[in-house]
Amino acid sequence: MEKAEYILSLVGTILSCMAGILTIGIKLIKALKAVKEKINKEKITEKLPELIEEAERFIGYSGKEKKEYVMDKIGEYAEALGIKADLQFVSEKIEELVKLTKGVNMYEKKEKD
Repeated sequence: MEKAEYILSLVGTILSCMAGILTIGIKLIKALKAVKEKINKEKITEKLPELIEEAERFIGYSGKEKKEYVMDKIGEYAEALGIKADLQFVSEKIEELVKLTKGVNMYEKKEKD
């Protein structure tokens, strides 16, 4: 009888430990995915200004066409790196950078006048 209680106690302890290890493992995997996603977003964010500047050289194209060009180029860049581009994030970043650039240009224009 004592032996059965000992075995049941041991099995309970092992199952508890396994549940804890599994929980830690799942959280670790999620954290690693988040870090990888952040690194990928940083790579894309670093490339955006260069592509926006390139698109701004296209005279006669609308802002929408320039944005499509940048989005396409980012897609190609992400594919070349073997990463997935979050197009919603890219779109928002483009808008943010263009808005910032326009603000800086307006400020510089006012200083010249």
